[in-house]
Amino acid sequence: MKIEVRLFPLDTPAADGSIIPKQSFLEYQNTPRYKERKQNRNFYGGSTHLNRNQSRKESTGGVVGEGDELLYSGNITHIIDDYFIRRHSDGIEYVHATAEVMDDPEEYEGKSKELIKTLTRLLRRGVQLPVSVVISAVWKNDIAVRIKDILGFDFTLSPGYNKASIVDISYE
Repeated sequence: MKIEVRLFPLDTPAADGSIIPKQSFLEYQNTPRYKERKQNRNFYGGSTHLNRNQSRKESTGGVVGEGDELLYSGNITHIIDDYFIRRHSDGIEYVHATAEVMDDPEEYEGKSKELIKTLTRLLRRGVQLPVSVVISAVWKNDIAVRIKDILGFDFTLSPGYNKASIVDISYE
């Protein structure tokens, strides 16, 4: 299953007042880090942000690296293919992503299988789930002056941006 997701507006304040400038996003897309992640399919996400911090608490010595929580927990439900900019009818440019939902529950066991089944059940019924993007950036006065990494996005009922949600679903 392929999805397209609207993630966040550019040059527009988020609910918390933070702003991600278009220039910062474009500069990030030109970094070796972005290009390597895209080529190796290392942008991914899961169900809620719960696991983004949980593993650091559980691991001894805090050895789980940033972004590894999803691997640690098994909460990976989708792989992001790419991020891109799309202008909407309101005149605001948003960063979107296309992603592949790993929708075969027979490939999974335990909690991973439960999460995939829940997600695909909701998507097949047309639920336009909200999402929240995970961005590591250098901030100055609530403005992302340099994006260090976009780790992915998670499905959540507490999105960071009002319009952050699935905008298209295609079944293969």
